[in-house]
Amino acid sequence: MKEYIPFLIGMSISGLIFMNISIKFSWSQRLWAILNKKINPSYNATTYLLTVVILQSIIQVMCDGIGMTSVISKTVLGFTMGFSFAFIPYLDKK
Repeated sequence: MKEYIPFLIGMSISGLIFMNISIKFSWSQRLWAILNKKINPSYNATTYLLTVVILQSIIQVMCDGIGMTSVISKTVLGFTMGFSFAFIPYLDKK
């Protein structure tokens, strides 16, 4: 469980920061309004999850390729996950 602490800390910090900014500036609403012109709105959650998984996989491969240590790699992945929370579909719907 100790190896996930850097991931959780990075995710929590960046998630709180970027989700608040996203709600304030309507990033999520603007992004999904653009995407819904090309994608059926009922597939928003699936599109979001696939995008996040692919992004996390690419960043993990890049971190391993660069030779980052496990702690730094997990922290970077945590920050990336927190940043991706800013683009959850319908984040700022009331």
